[in-house]
Amino acid sequence: MSFQQWMHIRHNIDIPWKTFVRESSNVQDKSPERCVRQLAFQGNEAKAAYEEIVQQTSSSNTLPARLKNLRSRIQDNSDTNSTSTTQSKKSSLCDDILAKVTVNTLLKAVEQKDLKFLQKHMTTENVNASDDFGWTPLMSASYCGHLEIVQFLINLGANKRTRDKSGLTAAQLALKRNYLNIVALLKKKSLPIEPSVEYNKDNVMEDEIQLEQNAAFYCEICKATFQETTPQRHENSTLHIFNTKPKLKYIMYGISRQNKGYRMLLNTGWDEEAGLGPSGKGIKYPIKTCLKMDRKGLGQIIEKNEYKITHFKSGDTTAINSSKMPKQKPLKKRDRERLLHREARKERALQKVENKAGEILTDREEIVALDKRRNDDRVGMRALQKQSHEKTWITVGPLLLKMPSKAAEELLEKDQRECDTAINKLRSDLKIKVNELRDLEMTPPVPGLMLEPMSHKEMNAIGQILGRSV
Repeated sequence: MSFQQWMHIRHNIDIPWKTFVRESSNVQDKSPERCVRQLAFQGNEAKAAYEEIVQQTSSSNTLPARLKNLRSRIQDNSDTNSTSTTQSKKSSLCDDILAKVTVNTLLKAVEQKDLKFLQKHMTTENVNASDDFGWTPLMSASYCGHLEIVQFLINLGANKRTRDKSGLTAAQLALKRNYLNIVALLKKKSLPIEPSVEYNKDNVMEDEIQLEQNAAFYCEICKATFQETTPQRHENSTLHIFNTKPKLKYIMYGISRQNKGYRMLLNTGWDEEAGLGPSGKGIKYPIKTCLKMDRKGLGQIIEKNEYKITHFKSGDTTAINSSKMPKQKPLKKRDRERLLHREARKERALQKVENKAGEILTDREEIVALDKRRNDDRVGMRALQKQSHEKTWITVGPLLLKMPSKAAEELLEKDQRECDTAINKLRSDLKIKVNELRDLEMTPPVPGLMLEPMSHKEMNAIGQILGRSV
């Protein structure tokens, strides 16, 4: 691009260019030319219009016909004269503003509560703009708690139902930070205002005066006296309608109307408002029951407990889960430590009992195994005594050996004696362990467990005492 083309573009486009010059006091300001805006009608017409406005009375609500015609002519002239220039300038300015002011800039201004910046740059076109996370200026203002900015954005046409990428709306974000006034403002429904209907303070004052002049009246249905309302409003109130006890269109029995049994009753001619049975006097609802927790006899009046309909089966333990239990007072530090020490002692005592019981069971299993081994030795000895061979086969663990019959018989006798000794020792120890177990269980010892057989001398002495000859 040549220098001449650049200068041509610079003078033709209406953009505030910056000029950089050397430091000097004689340099003239070379700022770009600005368009001078003037009225599009003659001075006589303007004079006539202003005179009609001054002469107009305050009671008139409509403009004179001449002024309206003059305005229409002014608008026509202005539209025909400057349509091309204004449209190009407005479009260029809007594009410049939208290009310079980004979404992040708007969100930052909302976060800093810069209302002047928002009033200058926020429009209906970018009021619902969102960033990469789906946040709009209304969401940012609600999360930061700026009530004035929220009101400004709502008046500008911000969408209250927009959700971010997490699925949250502006009201939910405000509720997350506990800004209840903003939540109420966002959930408030904006009613459409008709242009013909205006707010009239005189009507409001008349209603207040009418309410003050209303005399107090007594409602027989509500059985109360009301003064700050009218009878018509009171009859339409929720309190009055509730006290009239209106009947429902369909009686609710707790089951679906599509139930097969219910449909069968209706098809056979049963009236829903009547009771069961051919006479229509049977019960319509289940019997109310009450959980009896005291020791009074049947038929006594229970004042505290409430009767209600339950659906528990007989023997169901969940029927008393909701019964109120007495609250236990919290334990002190010293009592809590004592309770913990007591539980620790119980655990140690139970551990000792379990260990001792395990030892007893192990000894019993070992006695059974030794007794079986001793019986096997006895069977082998009898088989060796019956046969007449000099050598025989014998198993020693997993080995199969051939040895003389006499040596095998001696080996079996030796093993049998060792088994008898081990069994007697285990039985004697088992008696002691059983007594120790019963001591740990805090039970008396087994009577006659520690008895031993009498010797030959002791039997002879008893015989002599009894007068028996040996």
